[in-house]
Amino acid sequence: MKASVENVPTHLEGYTPFALVKLFDYVTLDLRWAILYDELDSFKSIINRVVNVHLRGKLKGDKWVLENSSFCFYEALNKIKNDWKYQGLLTMELDGKLDSSSFHNFIEAMKTFAQCKYP
Repeated sequence: MKASVENVPTHLEGYTPFALVKLFDYVTLDLRWAILYDELDSFKSIINRVVNVHLRGKLKGDKWVLENSSFCFYEALNKIKNDWKYQGLLTMELDGKLDSSSFHNFIEAMKTFAQCKYP
C-alpha cells in the first residue's frame, strides 16, 4: 500500500505546505492550497512524485473557474498536464453546490475537461 501526503495548510512554524510535502515520496497536489500559498510553480520540481492532483473549482456557466487566483483554471491544468507532462490521476472537486438547474453545465464542463478541449 502507498499513501500520498497532500499540501494542506500547516501551523508548523517556518513551513509552508510545499516545504512539508516535498520531503515525501508520494504527493497529492491540491490546487486550492497551492493557490492560497502561491506555491503552484514549486511543484514542478517534484512533479515526478505527484500521484494525484486535486482540481478544485467553481462552475461559471459550463466552465471551471478559480477564485482568488492570478491564473485561470485551464491555465493551471495546461501547465500541469502539458508543460510539466503530468499523466497521473486528476480529481475534480466542485466548490459549491450543484443543483438541478446547473447539472447540464456541469456535464458540459466535464466533457470539455475529459476531451482536453480547454477554452
